[in-house]
Amino acid sequence: MGGLTTLMERLPYTLIAVAINRVRLNHHYADPRHAVLPGASLLFLNLSLPERGEAENLTYVLVERGGAGKMKTLDLVSRRICDGTNSYGQRLPFEVGFVNKKEKRQGMD
Repeated sequence: MGGLTTLMERLPYTLIAVAINRVRLNHHYADPRHAVLPGASLLFLNLSLPERGEAENLTYVLVERGGAGKMKTLDLVSRRICDGTNSYGQRLPFEVGFVNKKEKRQGMD
């Protein structure tokens, strides 16, 4: 594990975490698990890229995997948003990957 820690300390990266408060969102959406919410997170993340000088670079986004039905919708919505079907009308520089929350992966804890 020491090798991973050393590598993470030396690599230039920024970690941004987004949490969705479903209780609070119950008042605004019929189904707070709706895939539009992670899509909104991508749009907000896109706003932070220029100040970091990363607006033109590919950014990897890891999303916790949910149930099979939800994942199909989430994957489709994420792809559409990144391909330009969003409120900006432009492609977003993200590659979205889905991580099973039951799997233990180094660096994901």
